[in-house]
Amino acid sequence: MTEILTGASARSVDRLAQSLDRGLVPVAVFGDEQIYREELRKIFGHAWLFLGLEEEVSEVGDYVLRRMGEDEVIVSRGDDNNVHVLLNKCRHRGAVVCREDSGNTSNFMCPYHGWTYGNDGSWTGAPKRPRAYRQLDRTSWGLIKAPKVEVRWGLIFACLDPDGPSFEEYAGDALWYLRGFLGADSRGLHALGDPNRWITRTNWKSGSENFGGDNYHVATLHGSVSEIGVLPDFRDANEGNAQFDAGNGHGCTASANYAPSLGLTPFGFSQEVWDSFDKSDLDDDHFKFHETHLLLTFNFFPNFSVLRFLGAPDPDTGHVPNFLMVRTWQPVSPSQTEVWNWMCVYKAEPSEHYAAAYATGMQMMGPAGLLEQDDMAVWEGAAAAATSVMADMNGMEYNYQLGLEGMSAGGPADDLPGPVLGRHKSYSEENQRSFFKQWRKMMVEEA
Repeated sequence: MTEILTGASARSVDRLAQSLDRGLVPVAVFGDEQIYREELRKIFGHAWLFLGLEEEVSEVGDYVLRRMGEDEVIVSRGDDNNVHVLLNKCRHRGAVVCREDSGNTSNFMCPYHGWTYGNDGSWTGAPKRPRAYRQLDRTSWGLIKAPKVEVRWGLIFACLDPDGPSFEEYAGDALWYLRGFLGADSRGLHALGDPNRWITRTNWKSGSENFGGDNYHVATLHGSVSEIGVLPDFRDANEGNAQFDAGNGHGCTASANYAPSLGLTPFGFSQEVWDSFDKSDLDDDHFKFHETHLLLTFNFFPNFSVLRFLGAPDPDTGHVPNFLMVRTWQPVSPSQTEVWNWMCVYKAEPSEHYAAAYATGMQMMGPAGLLEQDDMAVWEGAAAAATSVMADMNGMEYNYQLGLEGMSAGGPADDLPGPVLGRHKSYSEENQRSFFKQWRKMMVEEA
């Protein structure tokens, strides 16, 4: 095991190696304090993490504050026109150098002793420098920077591990599915306003593993949305889904439900709008995939999730709006998560789509969204049970056995293109099991 985890915490992570093949996950991984502290280094210190949209820092000097694990970082557009990711801590005594959520500046100055940094993080000066710092090597005292930053489809990703895999290596087969949806227009995404943020009483993994492939819950937990007529009846929605284990803990579900029957082709838009997309990043297999599967639920390990979904038809025009949501599940504590939520459209979409897309996204997945409230009400249970004395004394484990050999309906989705063989129908938790295999691998192997 690791040098940090001890006692019951270490045993829970070790148990996972044997229990996952049987579809069992120890409850402690959702709420143990030692495990949580170790995650911040082993998972969030080595994974590629989503930080925001490039258009949020489109001009030189633009910046926003974001988080990588529990560390607050400044995402800024430097004078060199590159995107930089900087630890929001002064190198002199650790004081915060940026206190506004967003803005535009040429420099960041520490309020304690006045150390000043450029918008690329470089050390640029201090009060009375000729008398105070005659021999200071300014090149050695800039803000701590993320060594790896990538911009894809207008989205910013960063990694703290200088020796870790490239973005392409880390994404693996998931890159094809992300490109097919996030890169449907090569110019990327446009955010409809600033991200919404709220705190939930959940462990960060509950949202991540759910978006990675939990479709079995939809008919039960979200049934009321159909009962009140907001969405079509999806009690049999599993029958039209296909799940894909994209490797490295990434997973997604693509749905053929609703969209084709409602005439939402091509790709949910009118032919005129679809023709305006720059589809140069798509291949022939993407187009074949989109003929039937237009909706997507995705999690990019560890905590970046994507949802492309639809709303209720307009009673006057019959138009069915769709929206594209990206979000992160930011760890706050073993039993608290801060959700960061962006409602987006493709840059090719006309502005006439914006209001309906935003309203639909907020209605479904905003802080008070119909689907969001359902999820948050039940996800509290995983973290709460992890601290239960009775659960611990009885060695309680969660059941992830859907889709094991002979257990559930469904079969290979060999009629759908793509780099991995999917599974028709979504009576499977293979994606979640793969999520936890990657989680344990990083918990054990990373430094």
